[in-house]
Amino acid sequence: MALPDGQRKGLISALKRKQKHLRPWANRHRIECYRVFDCEAGDLPLQIDLYGNHLHVCEIERSNEGSTAYGQDWRSEAAQTAAATLGIRSDRVFTKLRPKRARGEQHRKQSDRSYCVTVTESGLQFEINLSDYLDTGLFLDHRITRGMVADMSDGARVLNLFSYTGAFSVYAAAGGAISTTSVDLSAGYLEWAKRNMRSNGLLDIGFHKFEQMCVFDFLSRAAEHGDRWDIIVLDPPTFSNSRSMSRTMDIRRDHPELIKQCYGMLAKDGVLVFSTNARSFYLNQRFLKDLKPKNLTNETIPEDFARSRPHRTWLFTAT
Repeated sequence: MALPDGQRKGLISALKRKQKHLRPWANRHRIECYRVFDCEAGDLPLQIDLYGNHLHVCEIERSNEGSTAYGQDWRSEAAQTAAATLGIRSDRVFTKLRPKRARGEQHRKQSDRSYCVTVTESGLQFEINLSDYLDTGLFLDHRITRGMVADMSDGARVLNLFSYTGAFSVYAAAGGAISTTSVDLSAGYLEWAKRNMRSNGLLDIGFHKFEQMCVFDFLSRAAEHGDRWDIIVLDPPTFSNSRSMSRTMDIRRDHPELIKQCYGMLAKDGVLVFSTNARSFYLNQRFLKDLKPKNLTNETIPEDFARSRPHRTWLFTAT
């Protein structure tokens, strides 16, 4: 399916309007990676992110009856329209389909092209992969949350669970953490995290560990050893049934257990940052009210995600 003229004009108009608002904000805060379009019109199910001089465009598969995706031709035309509107070269545009998933189904690798570039956020460098996966390696909606962790990290021992490519660990190390521990099931993501640390000159400053383990197993081992941290970052996937995990994880069901385990490993006055992008999520106040969670969602949603509000975040402080 080709991109109809009405959709083309609507996309151009929306992008110009959004950029008029966001570009001065991004320049003022030295932000080169941000979301410029987020499903703002019903017939344009797109997420469009700007990564410096590259564009990452995802069509979101819809759940309505009939065809649930416009198709590759439509995506390509929409992406090139966005690129022309934003002044991005056509060979620096990447298009993908974010399909609907059944419960427990994992997103598949989309390419072996390995088109990687380095981008800057808050003066720190991060490697992103624009071609191979739906996610690029840097979750833009947590820009403020990462900065908050950096601000608290001077002299701290920091644990980053479900660490992915280690962005929180990089921020913590840059903020003066004396140690970071990054825990993830994926050896590939942990190597990526090491590269991010190395590119910022942080790998040999302080003490940084990278643990390829199931988080539940790691927490059990840490509890046995009596390990303590000053800051714990807990930003888990919504659901995981990976064969490498000792058990299935559903964050709606399991978050009280995970939060209590982490809270018990905080040093005095330590903090736990818990965040989730699960839809229809409710923090289980019945089991967690004694921990006195502070909702930081409003403070951690950046300007470019103000309408979509993709995550919710709480802070727990040990007493």
